[in-house]
Amino acid sequence: MRAITVAGFGGPEVLQVGEVDRPVPGPDEVLVRVLAAGVGPWDADLRGGGWTGALPYIPGGEFAGVVDGDSGEDAGFDDRTPVYGYPGLTGCYAQYVVCPVEQMAPLPAGLPITDGATIATPVHADYPDAQRVTWRPYNGQPRGCQLIRMAPWFDDGLMSVNIEARYYYENAVQAHRRVEQGHTRGKLVLIVDDDLANEWEV
Repeated sequence: MRAITVAGFGGPEVLQVGEVDRPVPGPDEVLVRVLAAGVGPWDADLRGGGWTGALPYIPGGEFAGVVDGDSGEDAGFDDRTPVYGYPGLTGCYAQYVVCPVEQMAPLPAGLPITDGATIATPVHADYPDAQRVTWRPYNGQPRGCQLIRMAPWFDDGLMSVNIEARYYYENAVQAHRRVEQGHTRGKLVLIVDDDLANEWEV
């Protein structure tokens, strides 16, 4: 499969596109075909030298995708079920990732944009329209049950995800340069699926 890898620490230019073995799910893990992966400042920190595991590694700790095959059947995830999750600190800048069942959930049916909101984030920042936005500190653990609890809020329009910019995954260098500039108002996303990339013209 195609993936972004880091073989040595440094700036965004150390992100390389290459061929790697497709991961094999173990007990209580699900194989997911990645459609998109989140990009955050933590990814840049690991790439710059914060990663303490073996090299090379595949960055990315957040994904949205579809279940591939029958690896999730025991947990009620059929083939091609749309899911999202947090498998760990790494692994999501790739066409496939394995994720522990307890750290993923079905993708909410709707993510509409709404005028008022409660923003929950581990990073304190100044937000526009402060009179209509409530800020709440939150630094939750990657648990599928918490993702499931949030799904009705997305479906009802009480919570939404603001996407600031989308990048094709082979342009991960540009995405990392942007996240290192700071002051982003929404998520930066790597589009991994070719059909999705063509649809959004990233």
